[in-house]
Parts: sequence; C-alpha cells; structure tokens
Amino acid sequence: MVSLLQALSQVVSVAAIFPFLALAADPAQFEESRFGQWLVFVFSGMDNQQLLVITGTGLIVALFIANGFNLFGEVYRARFTWGFAHWLRMRMLHRINDRPYGWFLQQNTSILIKKSTQDIVLFVNGILSPIIDGTSRLMITVLLLITIIIAEPVIALSVALALGLTYLVIFIWLAKFRRYLSESLKIHWRGVFQQVGQFLSGIKPVKVHGVESAFLERINEHSRKQSELQAWMPIVSNTPRYLIEPVIAAVFIFLVLKAIGSGESAAALVPGLGLIAMAGYKLLPAVQMLYSQLSTLQTSRYVLDEIYDEFREAEVENVEEKPESYIDRQDEIELNTLPFEKSIKLQDLSFSYESGQKEVLKNVNLAIQKNTSIAFIGETGSGKSTLVDLILGLHQPTKGKILVDDVAIDTKEKIRLWQDIIGYVPQDIFLADDTIARNIVFGIPDEEINHDRLREVAAMAQIADFIEKELPKKYQTEVGERGVRLSGGQRQRIALARALYHKPEVLLLDEATSALDNETEERFMGTIYGLVGKYTVILVAHRLSTIIRADICVRVESERLSVQND
Repeated sequence: MVSLLQALSQVVSVAAIFPFLALAADPAQFEESRFGQWLVFVFSGMDNQQLLVITGTGLIVALFIANGFNLFGEVYRARFTWGFAHWLRMRMLHRINDRPYGWFLQQNTSILIKKSTQDIVLFVNGILSPIIDGTSRLMITVLLLITIIIAEPVIALSVALALGLTYLVIFIWLAKFRRYLSESLKIHWRGVFQQVGQFLSGIKPVKVHGVESAFLERINEHSRKQSELQAWMPIVSNTPRYLIEPVIAAVFIFLVLKAIGSGESAAALVPGLGLIAMAGYKLLPAVQMLYSQLSTLQTSRYVLDEIYDEFREAEVENVEEKPESYIDRQDEIELNTLPFEKSIKLQDLSFSYESGQKEVLKNVNLAIQKNTSIAFIGETGSGKSTLVDLILGLHQPTKGKILVDDVAIDTKEKIRLWQDIIGYVPQDIFLADDTIARNIVFGIPDEEINHDRLREVAAMAQIADFIEKELPKKYQTEVGERGVRLSGGQRQRIALARALYHKPEVLLLDEATSALDNETEERFMGTIYGLVGKYTVILVAHRLSTIIRADICVRVESERLSVQND
C-alpha cells in the first residue's frame, strides 16, 4: 500500500506540469480543453497570468506532496526491514541455541558469528530491501509509462522499447558474472571471518612463536579477493545507466525532429515534451534502481543461501525421529523438580560420536552415591571428557541410560532439571569481558543478583579476600576478555564461585586444575575437598595428586571403567 501511494503521488506530480506548460505555451488552446474549462470556471475572473501562477503553485504543491510520500515510504521501509533483521537474527540465534552440543563440535565459531550478524545485515541490504524497493520502483515505472503513453503514445512506446531492450540485453549479458560474484563472495567472506577469528583467538601463541605474518597473509588473501569482488558490485549494478541516457536522448531527439519535420508547431509540442521530460526525469532513476535491485538480488544470492541453509538444517533436525527414550514426555517426575536423594547411576552406557564409528564408551555401569567424591583418571583420549559430557546431559547415550534416584534422564525437560542442580567447572574457564560479579552470577540480571550469596560463594571459593581487599572496584572490577587480567588460579576460583552460586547438589570439575602449578592446585583442591559431604563431587584429572583424597577412583581405559578403592 505504501509503495502504491508513492507511485500514485509520483504520477500526480508529473501530470501537474502539463496544465502549467500548456497554459504558458498556448492559453487559448488550453482554455478549450476540459481541464482548462474547469479551471477557468473555478477561478472565474482571473486572467491568464493569474491562472499561470495557480497552476505553477499546484505543481509545486504536488511535488512537495510526492516527495513527502517518498520520505514516508523510505522511513516506513527502513523501519520494517531493520525490524525484520532483528527478528531474523534472534530467530537464527534461537535455532542455533536449540542445536545439540555435538553439533557445535563440528562448527567454526567465527562462521556462526558471521551468519548471525553480518549475513543478516547483508540479507537486508542485498535481498530484502531490493525486493521491497524493487516493488515500489516497478509500480512507479508502470504508472509513469501509462501516463506518458496517454499523453504521447508514439514517443512513450519508443522510449519504453529502447529502455526495455537495453536493460534486458545488459542483464542477460552480465548474468554469468553476477553468479560468479555471488559464489566467490560467499567463499571469501567466510574465509575472512574464519581466519580473523583464529588469529585473534590464538594471539598469545601466535606472538610467542612469531608467526603473525603467516596468519596475516591468510587473512590478506581472503580480504584482498573479497575487496576486489565487492568493488564490482556497484559497477555491475550501474553499468546500464551510462549507456541508457545517450540512447534515450537520441530516441527523444529523433522523434522531436521528425514531428517538427512533419509540420507540427513547436508551441504544440511544448506541453507534451514537458510532460515527457518531467516523467523521464522520474522514470530513468526508477528504471535504473529497479535494474540495480535485480542485480543486487542475484549477486547477493549467497547470503540467502547461508541463512536458508541454517534454517533448513535446523528444520530437518527438528523433524528427524529421535530415539524412543528421548521423545519429550511427562512421566513419574514433576516437571519443576528433580529429586536427588540417593545416587547417580550409569546403566549399560555406550556412546559413539557418529553412527558407525567406534564406540568411545561401551556398556559402562557405575553408581555414584550422594555427597561422596569420585574421581575419573585416564590417558588423553580415553573418554573421560566424553563421560563428563554424558553426565552433564550434553550428549545423549547411543545405548543405555543415566538414572538419578532411578529416574532416567531421557527428555529435554529432565535434562534441563538435572543441569539445574549441577555446578560445573571446566578445564578451559570461560570468563566474559565483564565484571567479577557478573561472571560469578553468569547471566543473572543485575537487579536479581543476590549480593549476600555472591559474597558467600566467593568466600567458599577462597577468593573473597582478594576481591574485597586488593581490588579497588571489588566485585565491579573488569576481568578483560576471557579473564586475561587475572591469574590462572583466580580464574579457577571465580569459576568455582560461579558453580556454587545457584546452590547445586553436584559439583563436576573437568580437569579444572590442569593449568595450575602444584602449590595453587593444592590450595584449590583443599577448597574442593572441604565441600565433600555437602555436595556430590565428580572430578576428572590427569594427576594422581589431584584425586588422592577422593572416596572412589575410576580409571577410564579401552572404552571401559575400572573402579579402584581409595
């Protein structure tokens, strides 16, 4: 509707020039026309000079109104398209969030960031806006052509034919090149994001090993090619503009000379020529913009592919049949609680990362009693971290099940409830570039932070003294990206405080001390073992010194577990 109003207002503004020029060129002939008779009747008593002022004023008002509609249309479309971009970005992030943990292990984080940020912007600029603007331009073009045809059919049809053929030939001629641009831009935009992400994420070892030039060269190759390709976009879109203007001018001049040569007076030609000139002034930009939008659509096709592929894969995964035990359903537990009073059991548990691959764990059976400590040890690649991910509910067992007080953790609802009572401290501590307080509460809005609990868990993690006595801003101290302003031991203690904040019943530490020196590790583990009896503690470690005080030690090897007494 907005596009139609814009188009109609443009037609009115073009048509408004006709009475002004007709009256200026031949007042007597104008007054004989139907519109002239009506104008003289309405403004009876006025002379031609006064009528000329009135028609001129009407033309100016019509132009203001048309431009007002244009401005309104631009604002309306901009608000709509960028509002849609926000909706699409959040929709994509929710889709990504719904993917299972195993899916993330096969993805490149930089590419996911690209898809959910830059590709959305490119989609709006290269797909959505051209479609909406192109529709508006098409309406304007059609209505202006109709207006010209009514006034001067021969000239109008000649100009329309010249315009159409020129744009069509150029569009077909450049089609293959536009497809090449689209496919190449997809490759090199991905390359830029991936290589920059790897370079910045690994900046410490990159600098230590002095290999900056190698990484920068990889970025340079993709960036240079992407820039070269991007430079062709406006050239491809605007090429016809530099050819069409002289073509249309030649057609126009030829037809005018032919009309004069046939004996028509110059005065008789003025109103029609003025109308066509005004229409052409509006028509050429509209046609050029329509062509440009169509070219942009084709060269930006790769963005649509990126976004569509992401949604298509998510839809396919959602409709794929899941194992029967993982079909969402309510059964013997309430959906708002998961009682844990006795034990955690792994029952005939098997797992492989992909169908047909060798099983990482096979027929594992184990019971973990509440408020005890258990440690898993084993060589690198033995399956310790996989076992932890299964207990965390990040992977679904290929066979068997995990039971909490004899209740199978086999639906999304139960997995969520189970995770709510787990405090997790990973090997690679993730700290956001934010305050210590926000890193401990992790995702809780500021107004909902329990500051007493915050200080309590900091004290339990034995980092409260450091925060409150050594840091001027205390809990509002910024930790830097991934906590670079803190030592390894301090990061570990903040992670432990985070794990304790939500009052979990199970503490799970996955090689959480592997980056610590012996003295720091000993102090940290002293804190952990001090919590045994209040929490069920599950440890994963390489070093025997880490797990020597655990109630049960389990060795993970050759797909199986072997229990060793303390």
